[in-house]
Amino acid sequence: EPSDANYNTSNVLQKINGDGTAHTPVDYLDGYSSDASTKLLFDPEAKAIYAMYSQRASDWTSTSLKLQKYGYDLKAQWSEAKTLGKASIAPTAYALLKATDGGVVAAYGLQPTYDTTFVCLAHYSAEGDSLWTSTAHGSSSIAYVNAENDPSGIYTFFTEAPTSSSAGVAGLMVNTDGTVGLPYDLDIHVSEAGTLATLVPADKKYSAASLKLSGNLNGDDVSVLRDMCGVSSTQEETDGKVTRLNLADARFVSGGSSYASVPDEYGWDQVALYTNDDEVPAYLFSTGKQGCAMTTVILPRTTKSIGAYALASNASLTQITIPDSVTTIDDNAFAGSGLTSVVVPEAVSYMGKYTFWGCAYMTSAVLPESTTRLPEGIFSQTALDQFHIPDSVTSIGTAAFHFCYSLRRLTGGSHVNTLGSYALNYCKQLEELNLSDSLEYIGGKALCNLFNLKELRIPAKVSQIVNSSFYEGPFEGDVALERFIIDADNSSYKDVDGVLFTKDGSELVALPMNKSLADSTYAVPEGVEKISAYAFNTKIDMTHLTLPQTLTSIGNSAFDNCVKLTWIESLNPEPPMFSGLSNFFNVDKDNCQLIVPEGALEAYKTADVWKEFLHATTTGIQGKLNLTDRHIAGVYTLDGRASSLNGKGVRIIRYSDGSSRKVNMK
Repeated sequence: EPSDANYNTSNVLQKINGDGTAHTPVDYLDGYSSDASTKLLFDPEAKAIYAMYSQRASDWTSTSLKLQKYGYDLKAQWSEAKTLGKASIAPTAYALLKATDGGVVAAYGLQPTYDTTFVCLAHYSAEGDSLWTSTAHGSSSIAYVNAENDPSGIYTFFTEAPTSSSAGVAGLMVNTDGTVGLPYDLDIHVSEAGTLATLVPADKKYSAASLKLSGNLNGDDVSVLRDMCGVSSTQEETDGKVTRLNLADARFVSGGSSYASVPDEYGWDQVALYTNDDEVPAYLFSTGKQGCAMTTVILPRTTKSIGAYALASNASLTQITIPDSVTTIDDNAFAGSGLTSVVVPEAVSYMGKYTFWGCAYMTSAVLPESTTRLPEGIFSQTALDQFHIPDSVTSIGTAAFHFCYSLRRLTGGSHVNTLGSYALNYCKQLEELNLSDSLEYIGGKALCNLFNLKELRIPAKVSQIVNSSFYEGPFEGDVALERFIIDADNSSYKDVDGVLFTKDGSELVALPMNKSLADSTYAVPEGVEKISAYAFNTKIDMTHLTLPQTLTSIGNSAFDNCVKLTWIESLNPEPPMFSGLSNFFNVDKDNCQLIVPEGALEAYKTADVWKEFLHATTTGIQGKLNLTDRHIAGVYTLDGRASSLNGKGVRIIRYSDGSSRKVNMK
């Protein structure tokens, strides 16, 4: 590889003799090669060598992929190299293979921009004539293309990396005429809408497994199509076997009869379905006892909208290409399908509820950067492992990622101001969550059951964290959560030693389930008037609890499942009121000591919930007490011996702040 001052590198082609000696280089490949990774194909029948190599322009602005044919004597049989690609050809992204007619097919990667790569193929005859070229597949990142061939076509395999941290092996079929995809059992052009029934051979209607349609299709044609794919217009299963469908050159048009009917939203009446211009019909393949067994569907290039439930419940459907012309995707369009990944085109401006709900194998999804909202349930119960929220998104709808058990990482979303109820509920693997600085509203249970989240930062603009009094706490089930960190500029909330309070300190919103408690004790600070629903729910390591004199209200299930709670001291002479239906569920009230102020014992014994505690006694102290967040440092008898709060008699309780209290245990 001789080089000069201009970094002009020539790839040398040598012949190695059987005894291991090498001929003097006979020919040089073109200069300015990007590297020496020339690919060779030996064709023993034609006694030819095909060489594919990259050539970089002298100004380093572009790289071309070239192909040349040599005889075994290393003399060029093509006088000029064939240029296969344009700028930005990665040397690792190409392979060479022999075509069926004695020529060659080159498969290579072309990267016209930094974020788009294509698998391309070029077919040349043995004489060097260009037979066809094809741009077969586009993605965000493609490399290491390889290929094989058989008499029916060329199988191309490549590594595809849809995100920076995920990659997979993909493949496609290119026919010997340059068209992409396996041949079809039936290839029918419908020149006049409504005539498909007359064009399908009788012996093929229920035997064809693959179908390619072109032309205009109305309601009558859709009825025939559904029949061939396994479901009738009356929602009964048929003998149709089509699983691979190509509608790229077809167009759905209005007209014809109703192709099916479905119950209305109340389930009382049947609603007849008709086709519309350039709309993939609602419920196209999603109804019937068994539904359809579609595996691959290519939608019409003219498609502008995809109807509700159009491809829902097709568990076998693993591949779909949404045309760039689509602007609208209605409710549940792909819900429950077998899709493993999806790229929503940039032109899509509206997506309905539950678009990809229940796609249990979907690990990758890309939305347009212009997306303004994630609708309700869009990715609920999918297998997404990470997701990028476009920065144009301002709201994340109810249950958008509900039950996404595999979701580990969320990025983007810098302008999200609304996080809907249940939005991230049961994202068990989520370990890190960076909420947008624009966030203002957190819906009920939006951040519940995040089993691996240890720390949660609440931005400055958050003004409402919804907490239903009867059914849900905002952080229920966050078993690993150790602390809240509230932005100092937040005007609605604050944290005190990792515990979440309203800004004025009047309400304790939530104590992290995994917060470390000294001596398993927690004292609610003086000044707190209300404890939110579920605030201490399932705090299983807490044994001692002090409630301040200012406390008047306790929300539903606030102390449910605090199974080790054995000692409660309430300092308010007026028993705090409970709301909701569940209070101290799974707390052993028969053996939990309740201590109340002097003179308040009878009030507690007759108050709802408090009267259920059998072992209630008084502190022997009246008047206001100014307490801080503290814990019990020790319990002693009157003669100074260490003791416990069990049994009868007078005890001296010493606290971590140096104060002490006399308690008469009755």
